[in-house]
Amino acid sequence: MAHVLWIGGATDSGKSTIAQNLGERYGMHVYHYDSSDAEHLKKLAESDLETRQFLDASLDERWIHPDPDALFAFLLHSFPLRFPLLIEDILTLSVDIPVIVEGFGLLPELVLPIISNLHQAVWLVPTDTFKWESMARRGKPSYAKKTSDPKEAKMNLFARDMILAKYYRKRVPTYGFTLFEVDGSSSIEEMTNLVDKHFAKHLDSLR
Repeated sequence: MAHVLWIGGATDSGKSTIAQNLGERYGMHVYHYDSSDAEHLKKLAESDLETRQFLDASLDERWIHPDPDALFAFLLHSFPLRFPLLIEDILTLSVDIPVIVEGFGLLPELVLPIISNLHQAVWLVPTDTFKWESMARRGKPSYAKKTSDPKEAKMNLFARDMILAKYYRKRVPTYGFTLFEVDGSSSIEEMTNLVDKHFAKHLDSLR
């Protein structure tokens, strides 16, 4: 897996755009974790009760009734279960071309055992203000209007994601990994270059 680069972190931190920028810059495969949500959850639901219950639930039962801590707990439950499915997906790609994997479910404890260099991975987390402004600008979450209380659904998602950001702030450094705060003071091009520079130390070791 030395040809795989990892960009983890909380949502609305620029992971997808940075991965896409680097993929275009160097001709790399780009794997977006979110793009496999439906397929992975469907597979997990075949053997995992919590995932089955989530998929069977109404939007209100998913996003209005649980509090943010419960929503976060489901993430920590599902991320380790999804990781082997993610690895299966990556292994279908050519090893002759580097791969950038980006997503909010890349827990450092899952990534560490399969990398050869700490510069293979990086995590991004947004500040509260940057996260809220990004959600507003992008009209997230799109499903909120389909719930009985769109404002509550949005607030629950925001609170859950900031709990995840706090988790990454605490956990990522304990594994020796690098984490960058995203507050909007740097342009997306500057953030792309920052991540590029971080990965370069690993890529140089492969040459």
